[in-house]
Amino acid sequence: MKTDAAAPAGAGPQDSSAGASRNEQGLDGPAADVCQVRPAHPSDSAATTTAPHLKNIREILKLENENNHRALFDRLADVVSRVAGGLSFFLVHILWFAVWIAVNRRPDAFDPPPYNLLMLAVSLEAILLTGFVLRAQSRAATLADRRAELDLQVNLLAEEELTAILRVLCAVGDRVGIDVASADPRVEQFRSQTDVRAIAAELDREKAVAEAGQQRIGREEG
Repeated sequence: MKTDAAAPAGAGPQDSSAGASRNEQGLDGPAADVCQVRPAHPSDSAATTTAPHLKNIREILKLENENNHRALFDRLADVVSRVAGGLSFFLVHILWFAVWIAVNRRPDAFDPPPYNLLMLAVSLEAILLTGFVLRAQSRAATLADRRAELDLQVNLLAEEELTAILRVLCAVGDRVGIDVASADPRVEQFRSQTDVRAIAAELDREKAVAEAGQQRIGREEG
């Protein structure tokens, strides 16, 4: 029998055994480099576990700080909305109305029933309070829309990355003789690029069908 060529000078038994194992599996050239596992280092594990979380936290804090740079009216609207939604706001108004009515029940009342001055003050307060609350809600809706758009973009990027990883895995499987598609018939479907418009159109059609079914059931029950 003809023996294999001698290992290069300086190569130890571990290197020769690793090369033999790669040759036996049919992993030569770039495929062997891709499949070769590099020994883990403590610093690498620390970087992969902590750095991404710290980076995401910093990015979120940066976005929140950018949102804090708002106009004076926006800050005032946030404060008024926060105060108006608290329990103390209702307690103060209950006390205010009770004292006002009790004082003006006397003969020397400055606002006798039906308390026109009190009604005027409450109406003006309601108008101003409504404006502040609506402004705060509008800004909150804008921030929510921005976060939803950011979430959508991140999800789309994640989907593209997963598709690219699946294609690489299928290429490696074809190189080593493994039929990846046989493991799951949906692999070929997942390998294709996701059509966002088609998914949105399908979602609209399903919602329309569901609403039509609910309306038909309501008419039948009525």
